[in-house]
Amino acid sequence: ELCEQLLARVPSARPDDMLVEAASNGHQHVCEWLLRSGRAQWSDVAMCQAASSGHSGLAAWLLAAQPQRPAGLLMVDLLKT
Repeated sequence: ELCEQLLARVPSARPDDMLVEAASNGHQHVCEWLLRSGRAQWSDVAMCQAASSGHSGLAAWLLAAQPQRPAGLLMVDLLKT
């Protein structure tokens, strides 16, 4: 796959950055591959970039793909650790 080749040829490529760029440019298939392969982690930045770039369908898909957090876990709790 093209994404595999890109990662192999560009050792400095960061999958999380690739996710944001793919979302910003509306490339849902790349976002799906990065997330499903486990190479990139879900990112609210990617979701917001998709939305602000006019890719509402991709933003909705990314929102639905957001990993579930344990019940009761809030960002405030994460900041305390």
